[in-house]
Amino acid sequence: MEGNAAAGFAAGVLTVDQLVAQMDMVATGYEHVLVNDSEVGDLVTASVIFLKTAEASPSGARFDHESAEWQGATSAIAAACHAAGSSISMLADFGG
Repeated sequence: MEGNAAAGFAAGVLTVDQLVAQMDMVATGYEHVLVNDSEVGDLVTASVIFLKTAEASPSGARFDHESAEWQGATSAIAAACHAAGSSISMLADFGG
């Protein structure tokens, strides 16, 4: 969702309001992730705390999906998932 929204906005297909709505849904989705693995769970929890306290993006979304903090948080989750034996991948095919 995050990748497709960013691509849609960059392509001029999504308005600022639509981008904000999509990024807000990304944040809400993270708030509802259920994880039992302690390292992964701790990192998801830390990401949720970040999302709840992050400054709004320049476009007005709840967080800036391009910020170093968000990129670091999602990279740390991916690394922990990989270490726990769960591969992470993203497939985005905007404009189909």
